Amino acid sequence: MAKSGQHVSLNPLVWKDPQARGIVLADLAGHVANAYEQELGLDRQATMRKITDLLLAELKNPTDTARGQIHNKRKPHRGS
Repeated sequence: MAKSGQHVSLNPLVWKDPQARGIVLADLAGHVANAYEQELGLDRQATMRKITDLLLAELKNPTDTARGQIHNKRKPHRGS
């Protein structure tokens, strides 16, 4: 979270094949489901189904447009 909103940082060229991002998205969904289970006691599989259902619906009929830009220069870490 930054400036009261969620932000995503990624290196788009870590993998040459964009299909590999499917694994990243699946792993992320699993981590989110684990967090809901650990913090709120929600069933992991039910949470995964909810995430998957809405992900597929959003891909089919987006409610928003992805915005942002690619920054190719890495900024130095604070205190460096």
